[in-house]
Amino acid sequence: KQKDKTEDLPLKIASLEKKIDKLNAVVLDLSKNRRDPRAEALYEATSGFTGQMPQPPFTLTNQIWPKSRMLLAIVSKMSKEGLLTKEDRGNLKDQILDYDPLMLKYLQEYENDGNQKRLYGNFVQLAKLGKR
Repeated sequence: KQKDKTEDLPLKIASLEKKIDKLNAVVLDLSKNRRDPRAEALYEATSGFTGQMPQPPFTLTNQIWPKSRMLLAIVSKMSKEGLLTKEDRGNLKDQILDYDPLMLKYLQEYENDGNQKRLYGNFVQLAKLGKR
């Protein structure tokens, strides 16, 4: 059995040398500050890293900013559809930047029931009120 193990040794060494070459390529790519999907796949395969980061319970980037982006996208879409004047659009953007509680309430209602017609109607009314 000892002889079988020593016969396998050159194969194991060759396999390790290939892995070392691959890892050196990854290091070289990372040192050049490039993202190479092959390098990332190799890293994930060899490190056990799944690519999934744990979600924090509350941060500006996952709670507040996405709401603002969503609201801006809705206002932009309404404007393109001709439902808002330039003044209305400006008023709604100001309210988005001010985190208007009524606007956030309307968005929450829409997220709960999906009633786009009611959301648009509420936003048009809100725009007509102007900056409060």
